[in-house]
Amino acid sequence: LQDLGPGEVAARVPLSALIRLSPTSDVCDGNGYKSNIENDDNWAGELTAKLCQQDSLGDASPFREYMHIGLPNDAPRTVCRWSSSERLALQDAALVNESFENAAWRRRQLTNYRQRHNNKAPVSSKKFLHYLDLV
Repeated sequence: LQDLGPGEVAARVPLSALIRLSPTSDVCDGNGYKSNIENDDNWAGELTAKLCQQDSLGDASPFREYMHIGLPNDAPRTVCRWSSSERLALQDAALVNESFENAAWRRRQLTNYRQRHNNKAPVSSKKFLHYLDLV
């Protein structure tokens, strides 16, 4: 490994090699992501839905190696995944409240995903939440 000099490029990645939201996505205004409260950080749910779509394609996905080799099999066990009793045992009201807010946000993302697919989503709720935690 070596340090990069000012303006030196470490790597170039073509857009075709990325799983990304399109500039016409309802969470993207063409210049970047909307940041108003109504958006509810839907970009994360949208990107998670893209991962789920690629996952459902299996070996037919052009990103199969990234999906099945590059991503961890186990999602991080973040505080929002803990049980209520585990969170309350922290005895830190701010952290506990934040973890419950995050858990509610995750449920909203899952609900939005299910509704977009009329409750016939290509992957399970568990898998969606796994990918959401990776995003």
